[in-house]
Amino acid sequence: MEMLQGTCMDAAKGMWALYERPDMAPDEISPLVHLGMRKKARLITIPTTSGTGSECTWMVILSDLEAQRKLVLGSRELIADYAFVDPAMVMKMPARLAADTGMDALAQAIESFTSTWRNDFTDGLCLEAIFLIFKYLARSVKFGEADPEARANLHMASSISGLAMSNSQASTSHALGHPLGAFFKIPHGRAVGLFLPYTMEFSLPVSGELYAEIAHLLHLPGDSTEQCARSLIQHVRDLMMEIGHPMTVAELGIDRDAYEAAIPAMVESGEGDAAASSPRVPSRDEFAKIFQYAYDGKPVDF
Repeated sequence: MEMLQGTCMDAAKGMWALYERPDMAPDEISPLVHLGMRKKARLITIPTTSGTGSECTWMVILSDLEAQRKLVLGSRELIADYAFVDPAMVMKMPARLAADTGMDALAQAIESFTSTWRNDFTDGLCLEAIFLIFKYLARSVKFGEADPEARANLHMASSISGLAMSNSQASTSHALGHPLGAFFKIPHGRAVGLFLPYTMEFSLPVSGELYAEIAHLLHLPGDSTEQCARSLIQHVRDLMMEIGHPMTVAELGIDRDAYEAAIPAMVESGEGDAAASSPRVPSRDEFAKIFQYAYDGKPVDF
């Protein structure tokens, strides 16, 4: 069992928990289980990518390679004692990694803003992270360390989105992205970011007003709630195109037959993931359809 793409900090949290509690198995880490941490060690986190926000979350995402699934674990006892969020650590981050992790941060912020667990505290964090990501992500990808302002602001946005997600919750794009990454070895941010516009379209009937609120923040066009919400979804796609982020599963080079054969297992994995906090929880058939639509880039119309 090992950590999937994005953050060795999740692996550190898992190892820390097992060091403090060697009687436990990794999949026993849960918000409902008292761990009794900090009898042997403390945790300091130093992020070197600008995406997961794991330096300030209590989540632990591990990969079970034999079962080809991600374990979505966590405990509030696993929040770091100190998080050193230093932009100097990401100035030389490769452009592709900046794009992938930036899309992860954007998905976290948008989904935490529309999650059924959202609250007044997280709303402000989500909106600030979203604003910063749309303003600086393309610059960060394009110019890298030549634009330290963009790199620094993206690094802050990542941690802000992590704080928001820790007190709200991500949802459907993560529930689809996790199994895609586990089955086909796709980096976490790339998988989650790819599914974001599709899951936003799926959630539009119940999240339209909240999407419109984000659209107003970003001064996007629209004369109605639905128009503003759709402007936001298109704005997400425009950003993805600008940073060279894959828009369809086919662009990832995944064979169609292998992908379709994996959909039932990916749906089963996704159902036990973050979708429970989605404002519109997909049924098994809807999960499968979103997976299918995303392969060719078909807009979600159900």
